[in-house]
Amino acid sequence: MDGGQRCIDEKHKGIVESIQYASMGEIEKFAKIECRKHHKLFGYPAGSVFITDAPNMKTKHIVHAVTMRFPGSKAHIKTIEKLVPKILKIAEYMRLETVAIPMLGYGTGRLSENKVMKIYEQYFGQSKIKFYVHRFYEEPILIDTEITTGFHLGMSGSGRAYHPWDNLSKCKCGGYPYMVSRNNKCYKGDEPNRIYCRQCSKTTSFGTVAEIRKEWTEINKGDC
Repeated sequence: MDGGQRCIDEKHKGIVESIQYASMGEIEKFAKIECRKHHKLFGYPAGSVFITDAPNMKTKHIVHAVTMRFPGSKAHIKTIEKLVPKILKIAEYMRLETVAIPMLGYGTGRLSENKVMKIYEQYFGQSKIKFYVHRFYEEPILIDTEITTGFHLGMSGSGRAYHPWDNLSKCKCGGYPYMVSRNNKCYKGDEPNRIYCRQCSKTTSFGTVAEIRKEWTEINKGDC
C-alpha cells in the first residue's frame, strides 16, 4: 500500500488476482489468518479494513478493504463511503507518504467509477498523502484537488481549480470526460492532449484545448 504509484507490476484480470500472483499466494495466507481471528467462518463483514504484511511486493504493508460480504456479489456505494475514511485514517496513522489504491467496488462489485472517484476526491484530495488510483491497465491517477489540472473535465468540487474545459458537458452515457497527454498521464499544457470518457471510452484525437473541446462537442452529439 505504501509502495508509491505502483506496488506490483502484474496486470491480471483484477486487483486480487494480480496481488495473489505477485505475492506468490503469501498475502492470501496472511489475510485468511487475520480473517479467522475475527470470525472463524465469515471473517470480516463488508465495510471493514485490516492490515497485513506484503511479502514479495514493492511495499511493506497492504490494507485490505472488504467491499462485499461474499466473493462475486455486488458492492454498495455506502460500503465504499465507510471504507475510504477508514483507509485515510490508517494511512495517516502509519504516516505513509504514498498509497496505491484500486477503484474499490468498480470491477466485480459493478459500481459506477464516477461515484467511487467522487468519494476518493472528497477524502483523499485534501490529504498530504499522495493517493494513486489504479484502474485495470491505465496509468495511475494522482488524487489532488489543488493541482493545476483537473481529473474530470466538467466536474467541479470543493477545493478544485477551475479551467477553460470545466464546463464541458458529460458524455451521453453519463460518464465524465477526462483529459490525458500522449503518454496517457494527466493533462500537460506543453503538448497535445485528448479528451475521453472514462465510462464508455469515447475519445477525441490529440490537439490543443480549443480543438479537442470543439471535437468533443461534435462527437458527443452521437450515441456511445
